[in-house]
Amino acid sequence: MSELTTLLQQAAFGSIEAQRTFEALLAQTNGEWEVDLQRGHIVFGDQLHADVHLLGSTDTVSGTWRWAWSELSDFSGPVVELAKAVRDYGQREGINNLTLDEFKAGDDDALSLVIAAKRITGHWVHYPLKTGTMTVWTLLDVQGFSEIEPTIRSVVKALAAGVKSGGITDHRQALLDYAALRGFATAPLEGSSLRILLADGSADTDFDEQSRLTNCQVHA
Repeated sequence: MSELTTLLQQAAFGSIEAQRTFEALLAQTNGEWEVDLQRGHIVFGDQLHADVHLLGSTDTVSGTWRWAWSELSDFSGPVVELAKAVRDYGQREGINNLTLDEFKAGDDDALSLVIAAKRITGHWVHYPLKTGTMTVWTLLDVQGFSEIEPTIRSVVKALAAGVKSGGITDHRQALLDYAALRGFATAPLEGSSLRILLADGSADTDFDEQSRLTNCQVHA
């Protein structure tokens, strides 16, 4: 398994949970956004505020991904510091796609880079800013978001969505990584099964010989 694939596995469930929570907040706005890149600030509607960090951009004409720190980019200043941190990580770990200024990539490739960046930086919400043929991919620090604790409902729904996506090969290890990142407990059961433990409930998960999730039983 490549280092980039490992990052995606580690971040998969946590990214899904964060996005589901953010999208619920976003649904309470009118869907419009206004961004100030000098201040590194974005507001959705008139009540949902966040600090914004630029990672990179895709363009449907060129069919490429360009990192925000690239000299070819129009971006500079504090809003690209997280992108630089991702580049530095890529240089240390030898992950080419985190260090090349620009390369061929579509939206699916871009999303993989964004999810990897979440694992590297610890910033778990992303939002694509679409303008013309370009999509600017960002990470957000949403006001009040860090205080939202995981619940058994949000965790189980993240597991279900992650399994359905088909992008995770080792569900058991991804769950253990998710628990470590989000700070909830797991306990081993018979065989390879795990119990998920949260303040508002628990769930027992079973896996097959390929560590794929086969059953999830929720308890109040």
